[in-house]
Amino acid sequence: PAFWKYPVLALYVEEFKNRGAVAAMMSGSGSTVFAGFASRALAESCLEHFRARFGTAGWSATLEVKTATASG
Repeated sequence: PAFWKYPVLALYVEEFKNRGAVAAMMSGSGSTVFAGFASRALAESCLEHFRARFGTAGWSATLEVKTATASG
């Protein structure tokens, strides 16, 4: 329903996927669209293109997820 009411959200997801996102989704309520990338560089490049296309009015952050190792 959120994609129907706010079609731009679908464009956001499409943009992330077209720019190399491993996954791109909308939160349950539609208040957030997020994506996962294989590298920080790819995420930052996507964000740069995203801002050029859609503007900078929204909030964005680039986060790096580290995986735990057996040794701690």
